[in-house]
Amino acid sequence: MNNILISPAFYKNNIPVVFSTDANFVPQLYVAIKSLIEHSSKNNNYDIHILYDGLSEHHKEVFNDFIDTNVSIRFTDMHDYMQEHKDKWYIHNWGNGKWHSLSVYYRFFIPEIFSKYEKVIFLDGDIIVQTDIAQLYKIDLKKNWVGAVQDFSRFVKGDVIAAYAEETLKVPAIQYFNAGILLFNIRELSHIHFLEKCLDVLQKLGKPLLNDQDVFNVVFKDKVQYLSFEWNCLFWNVIYCRKNAKENLERDIYQKFEESAKNAKIFHFAGGRKPWFEPNLKYAHIFWQYARQTPFYEVLLSDMFKRQINISIPMLPHVFRRHEYKMKYYKYKFLKYFVFGKKRKKYKDKKRKYKKLLKDIRQFMKKVS
Repeated sequence: MNNILISPAFYKNNIPVVFSTDANFVPQLYVAIKSLIEHSSKNNNYDIHILYDGLSEHHKEVFNDFIDTNVSIRFTDMHDYMQEHKDKWYIHNWGNGKWHSLSVYYRFFIPEIFSKYEKVIFLDGDIIVQTDIAQLYKIDLKKNWVGAVQDFSRFVKGDVIAAYAEETLKVPAIQYFNAGILLFNIRELSHIHFLEKCLDVLQKLGKPLLNDQDVFNVVFKDKVQYLSFEWNCLFWNVIYCRKNAKENLERDIYQKFEESAKNAKIFHFAGGRKPWFEPNLKYAHIFWQYARQTPFYEVLLSDMFKRQINISIPMLPHVFRRHEYKMKYYKYKFLKYFVFGKKRKKYKDKKRKYKKLLKDIRQFMKKVS
C-alpha cells in the first residue's frame, strides 16, 4: 500500500476538500471544482485533493488551471489501496445499464490518508457549490464522527431504501444520510480503526443496495452531526428520479424541501438523471452556468447529443409505425373478450405490449418536440 500521509498545503486557514473520480467523470468534476473556486474567499486557503485511479497526465494537468496563491490541487493514486482489498469490493448495476464506480469506496481511506488533518470535507463530483465551502468546514462537529445531511429520498412514502435501512441496516429511515457531502472528523476517527470497521460492515452486508453509503450509515450510526438540507440539496434526485414524489411527501416536508432548493449551499444532482443529459429540467441551468466557463463545455455538449442520438435512433422506426400499433392495441383489447384460456392470456400480453410501445412513443415525441 502507498501509505502516503498527506500534510496540509497551507499553515493558516487551510480548508481541505477531497473529491474522488475516474477518467469518465473528469468533465463533471472540473465543473464542480469551478463552482467551488468561484465562491472561494481570499481570506481562506483551499487544499483540494483528488483521489483517482486511471487518470492520464493530461487529465491531471487540466486541473492546474485552478492553482493559485490560495488554491492547491493534489492527486492521490488509489490503485494500490484498492488492490490490497480487491476481493472485498461490491459493485452492482443500478439501472439503465449504469454501474457504480469503484471510486465510491475511496473515501473509506480518507481518515488514514489525511490523518494529519483535524477535519476533511468530502464532495461528490455531481455537485455545484453555491457558497464559500469554508462555512461547511467551520461547523463544529463536537465528538461526532461525521457531519452529513439526511437523505430526503427516505421521506417519500413507500420508499424501498427507507424500509431496507430499518430492516437490514438497523438504521431509522429518518436518520439515514446521503454520503455525497460529508465532513469527516479525522481527530475522532483516528482512534477507531475506521477502515477495518467499514470493510467488516461491507462484508456482513454482502450486497448493499447503495454500496459505501449503506456502510457509512451503519458505521456512523449515532455519531452523526446532522447538517441543514441546504448543504446537500437533493431536490433533483427526489423530484425527477422518484415516481410521484411530490404527492408522496407530506406538505410541510415538501415545503421545507423547496426552501432548501431556493437557498441551496450545495446542489447535488444525485440519482440516474443528470443535468448534462437533460438540460431542460429545473435547476439544470445551474450546472450549465459553470460548464460554459470550462474547457469541457464542448465535450459535455457532444456527449449529450450522442446520448440523445443513441436514444432516438432505435425509437424512430416505432414512431413511423405508431398508427399500426394503435390499431393492433385496440384489436387485441377487443378480441380478448371473445376467447378463453391460453389464447386470452396471449391477447392480454399483446395488448400490454402495444400499450407500452404507444406510451414510449408518446414520451419520446414529447422530448423531441
